[in-house]
Amino acid sequence: MSQDSTPASEGGALPIVLVGGAVLLAGAALVFWPDSSGPEPTHVGAAEGGAAGGKSGAARSGGVAPRAYDQAQYGDATRPRSKVNPAIKLPSAGVAEGPAAPPEPPEFQSKDDEIAWYRKRLEQARSMLEFREKNVQRLDKIRDQIDDSPNPDEARRVYEQRKQIVEDNLDKAKQKIEDLERRLAELEG
Repeated sequence: MSQDSTPASEGGALPIVLVGGAVLLAGAALVFWPDSSGPEPTHVGAAEGGAAGGKSGAARSGGVAPRAYDQAQYGDATRPRSKVNPAIKLPSAGVAEGPAAPPEPPEFQSKDDEIAWYRKRLEQARSMLEFREKNVQRLDKIRDQIDDSPNPDEARRVYEQRKQIVEDNLDKAKQKIEDLERRLAELEG
């Protein structure tokens, strides 16, 4: 060997890897080695009445203890409630409130353009009316499920609220069609 060689260049990376592995093994042994001082205490989550202060591993001397947790609670035990992120605009479905009203009619170049614009709006309004009529038909199915629910009184109250909203939406859709048909008759007549 030459005299200008350094100690780091003589052994390469093997000694560093071996020392690192030994440190990891020693750390793992300290953390995961079973406690030989006696039987291990049982761990109870917060939902089953854990230790005071929510520290379920308070009696354990070392190692990894399970976290304390609370059981999920739902009003209706059969399905969880979803949370809707208000930043994400999803298309409305079911008995949800519809999208904002379309803008007022723009300035038209000719009477034919105006008639075409109102016909397009009338077509959209008729498709919305079909959707609203389907929601009215779904009310019968929901009404039949009230007695089978875990809380029939609450289900009946929610049904009545939904029914009122669905019927109001249906009336608004019919009124919109009447207004558009009247405006088209004025333009064409």
